[in-house]
Amino acid sequence: MEIGNNVLMASKIYISDCTHGSYIGNEYDSDPMSLPIYRRLSVKAVKIEDNVWLGEFVSVLPGVTIGKGTIVGANSVVSKSLPPYVIAVGTPAKPINFFDFEKQRWRKI
Repeated sequence: MEIGNNVLMASKIYISDCTHGSYIGNEYDSDPMSLPIYRRLSVKAVKIEDNVWLGEFVSVLPGVTIGKGTIVGANSVVSKSLPPYVIAVGTPAKPINFFDFEKQRWRKI
């Protein structure tokens, strides 16, 4: 896990870089009859770049990069990487605004 400079995290944030088992629909998928503790451990790095703000109760899942200057709204689940300089919300988190550097303001996507 890599956390950049000046990252603001509200309370009750969950960040994970690992999971037990594979569930992506290929020959390596975990058998649902096996005990979870015996399912293969998978680790995928998480990267949170500089000046990111994570709101209250945000969850960040394995393999995700959150781009520089991005804001993630409260109660959002980041299951896929987010680009820099966006505001993302929801489950899964999706960008709704981006920062327009030319006009120096946030704009809707």
